[in-house]
Amino acid sequence: MSRGEVLEPPGRSLPPLPERVRRAVVIPALDAADLLPGCLERVLAGLRPDDEVVVAAGDDESAAAVREVDDPRVRIVDNPRTATPTALNLAIAATSAPVVVRVDTASRVPPGYVDRV
Repeated sequence: MSRGEVLEPPGRSLPPLPERVRRAVVIPALDAADLLPGCLERVLAGLRPDDEVVVAAGDDESAAAVREVDDPRVRIVDNPRTATPTALNLAIAATSAPVVVRVDTASRVPPGYVDRV
């Protein structure tokens, strides 16, 4: 996958999730301060008010970029080890949503992506 490539769901088409299911998007972020504003804007555009985004920031600049986003659905967890698996575990542990979707900071998610994965 190249940087900035638009993601589509896997080859098979899945039915949308029921509307009442709360979803969390987890994003591991390291040295991604320049990518996070656009990533979060695209992700948030496809979420409902009760959904959430948890960013596991591995550096101060990425955390600062997330803090600039004025949306109560966005939370930050610190990832001092900076490893992606640790970031994902921390972000998943920080949510109680029954459905978790992973998005990377360089991803360009299309509208409705979270509804289809």
